[in-house]
Amino acid sequence: MRHPRGLVKLLLQWFEAGKGYIEPMGRREIMDKWGITYTQISKWSYDRMRRNGLYGEIKFFTALGKFVRDHPNEQPSAKLFAEYTQMLKKIRKIHNIGATSS
Repeated sequence: MRHPRGLVKLLLQWFEAGKGYIEPMGRREIMDKWGITYTQISKWSYDRMRRNGLYGEIKFFTALGKFVRDHPNEQPSAKLFAEYTQMLKKIRKIHNIGATSS
């Protein structure tokens, strides 16, 4: 089932803020705004974790494994390094690593 773009954006926002699950406040906002059920939200977040991992690590490690098999003695490509950087950004954002207190 395809969801409207605004709903997916809201789901992702709350999913990342909740470190892998959608917090109760986020669930309530999504249910009120889009009229979907708690079960639908839970299924979406479980499916997202299963396919992508919390940080996008499944996509990254799949690409890394393929690159190593295809080019055993070479440095990682720029594309692979960009995926690694994206994964690190998500980890920092979700766990608030490297944030400064001002």
